[in-house]
Order: sequence, then structure tokens, then C-alpha cells
Amino acid sequence: MDIEVRVAGRGIVQGDTSKVDASVKASCSLCGCDADVVSSMTSNDGAVTMYACLSCLRVRLDAMSVARYRMRDGGTGLPAGKVAG
Repeated sequence: MDIEVRVAGRGIVQGDTSKVDASVKASCSLCGCDADVVSSMTSNDGAVTMYACLSCLRVRLDAMSVARYRMRDGGTGLPAGKVAG
């Protein structure tokens, strides 16, 4: 299954295929914003497709990094470079 990326006002890229379409909207299913670009998050069976903007993806990747660091053996504190707050 290829990841679909929607670029607002430009088109869609999925795998090796690009489709120019100025009417394409890039709406985030998570925060509801109209974004410049969103990426698909499709269930394994293809039944549910959601789209996430860069901001929502960054927040989730950051949360996963912090969680992995905190759950390591003897984990306390925040990883280097992280600012609390």
C-alpha cells in the first residue's frame, strides 16, 4: 500500500505516481485544519483513510521519541535537546 500525499492546490503523489490537480484540498483528519500538505494513514484493510498534517505528525513522532526514551530501563528525565513545557 503506497502512502498518498496531498499538496493543496497542486495535486496528489502516491508511490511513483503524480497527478496534477489544482482543486486538491489538504485537510487534516486529526486537527481539522486546512494544511499545505497532508499524508495518508490508511488502515491495513483499506477501509479507513485519514490524513495528517506536518504539525500533527511532528507532535506524534516527538511523543513517541519521548515515550521510548522514558520507558527505557532506568528511564528518568527527558532526552537531550528536549525542553519541558
